[in-house]
Amino acid sequence: MNKVVIITGGGGAIGSATARLFSENNYKCAIVDIDKENALGTIADLNNSQEHDYFVADVSVPKSINDLVESVIKQFGRIDVLVNLAATNRKSFSQTDNIEERWDKTIDNDLKSVYLLSERIVVEMAKTGGGAIVNIGSIAGGFLGSHTIPYSAAKAGILAITKSHARIYGAHNIRVNCIVPGIIDTAMVHDSVAQKEDNYFNVIKENTPLKRWGKVDEIAEAIFFVGSNKCEFMTGASIMIDGGATLTLGPRLDEMPPFKWEKWTPNL
Repeated sequence: MNKVVIITGGGGAIGSATARLFSENNYKCAIVDIDKENALGTIADLNNSQEHDYFVADVSVPKSINDLVESVIKQFGRIDVLVNLAATNRKSFSQTDNIEERWDKTIDNDLKSVYLLSERIVVEMAKTGGGAIVNIGSIAGGFLGSHTIPYSAAKAGILAITKSHARIYGAHNIRVNCIVPGIIDTAMVHDSVAQKEDNYFNVIKENTPLKRWGKVDEIAEAIFFVGSNKCEFMTGASIMIDGGATLTLGPRLDEMPPFKWEKWTPNL
């Protein structure tokens, strides 16, 4: 029986590359994205000899999560791998939001979603003898300072969830690991380089030992490795793929002096 993988954020660059790799290795792919067009774009690029489908869902909302899981089970009958790729960073809030609103929206989208979806899916994995969960962290989460503090907190929290879930669900043959990317060469990075005056991503590249950004296929390969049966004795681990950036980068390269204080505007 072909195994089934759920990939959240499957319409993005890394999600699409990851889906292609699983598809090429005879997995049925459930592509989950908040944007239908992005999800359809990934589906169109997959190996058509396998059964694949897309699901539009907000994985920060419990009802949406439950509807998603029930739909996948109804169609495919099982879930063997979950890849928690969905994340929004600054796209989860507007520049007019105050610091509490930015915190709540980012934590919901980037951290709460990982916790709730994983908790729901382990129930299904346990029924079929186990599975694998691959979380996606970031060098911004506990390894390198960032001016997007809610995002850093969310990614650090993902590391903690990874270890805790690995310990709790290992007895059910469910492995949980985390991939920790550095800066990856995507359209979002190029857009930021074009729009920002502080040259943040280029500064990181210049100070990275390998002198480049990562490639989406390099992250996809790592996700497939830990999600497949290629390393069935690995759980609770974090794999850093950053070109050595965290070996050499100092803190706050993204925010040149003078430091800008957050505006304190609470909801009273």
